[in-house]
Formats: sequence, structure tokens, C-alpha cells
Amino acid sequence: MSDPILNLLFTQYLEIRGKDAFEKFPDETPSTTPSNETRLYYTDVPATWHRHILNYEGGYVNHPADKGGETNLGITIGTLNRAKARGLVPSHISIKDLSKHPEYVYTIYNVMYYKDCLCDKIPAMLSFAFHDSCVNHGRGGKTAKGTPIGAGMLLQDLLVNKYKKNIIFDGVVGAKSIEALNEVLQTNSSEKLTKEFNDRRELYFKRIVENNPSQQVFIKGWLNRLKKVRTMCEGRVV
Repeated sequence: MSDPILNLLFTQYLEIRGKDAFEKFPDETPSTTPSNETRLYYTDVPATWHRHILNYEGGYVNHPADKGGETNLGITIGTLNRAKARGLVPSHISIKDLSKHPEYVYTIYNVMYYKDCLCDKIPAMLSFAFHDSCVNHGRGGKTAKGTPIGAGMLLQDLLVNKYKKNIIFDGVVGAKSIEALNEVLQTNSSEKLTKEFNDRRELYFKRIVENNPSQQVFIKGWLNRLKKVRTMCEGRVV
């Protein structure tokens, strides 16, 4: 069931932006695949996607076992500070203030978790799954020991280990990763890759808990979230 508070927040956002905000996408780019699959590339986060991910995330939390610290609507205190440094959010806005400012929440999602992550270069619904993963796991990169992590690691793992693409496995999805993805999409449907990506994400959740038992408290919620993402990707939710 969706959260009525989040639905109210989203309604307020649409009132600020206009009721048609992000519901029409003049820059959608369709492409044809060997299976006659029509693909859409969204230049901004669709309103429906944004609403669903907000419902996955929930409101303000500050769980002692959560390494991200204070979090509100999926935005950690660290992400908020980086958004302020980039001029995306006014400096006086606190983590709790985000509940009253849906326009800043959308801006952070759209810029930092969508466009920065090149989700606009990935076809739906793989882009939805990847975008949600970026929100949940972070964009990606490497640990101090050089281990790839985050959403970027999951997509690159699929390209490198499943499809044998020769790209640098650094956890950051850039132009080379997108080029490799497009090569794979020439002979595989985006639906197939979306399922494979989500399968890898499920394994990632389980390995997090195996490596750090303190995260066991989150596994049920993580897997429930992924189940909802799968349902969305399969077109069973609007």
C-alpha cells in the first residue's frame, strides 16, 4: 500500500511544477531491436517512477545500523550536503526539511541519481531498475581496497561477466559502459537484461548480509523493495 503522506508530498510537487510536469516526454527516443521491441529513453525521471521510488524509500529515518546516517525520502545527509555544494538545494535546507520541499527532492533524484548516472542513456525499464538501484546503493565506484561497489558495479558485472564485454570494471557507468550496453542490446531485449540486472541485485543484497551480519535487519525490506521493482519492470503496476 502506498504511503498517504508521500502521496500528498508528490501531489504538492506536481502542484508546484504543474499537473503535466514530467508526464510528457517530447525527447523520448524510440529504437527498433531485432525482436521489434520499441525502446524509450527518458531525458528526465518520469513522474510515475519518482512516485514509486519515494514510496519504496519512506520518510525520515536515522537507523544506527545504516551506514548512510540520517536519511529522508531516500536522500542521505551526505547526498544532501553534496547537492548543496552543487547549488541544487539552498544551504539552509535540513534533511528533515526535505519533507516540505518536494521540488528539491525531485531535483536531487533527477540530477544526481538519474542524469549523473546516465539513466537517460538506458532504455526503459532497465533504466528504472538502474535508477532505483542508484538511489538504493549509490551510483557506484570503488572501495579503498579497489573493489567495485554500488549500482554501477551491478550493471558492469552483467556486461563483463555475463556478456564478456571488455570495459574497465571500476563501478562507474560512463560512456564505455553505455557503448557496451548498446552492443548487447543489439541482440538481446531490454526486458531480458532488466531481469538479469534485478537477479544480480538480489544476489548483491544477500552478499551484503553475508559479509556484514549487522545488515540482516534490512534484508526483508530490501527484498520486498526489489519485488516491487520487478513488478514495475514487468508492467504490472502503473
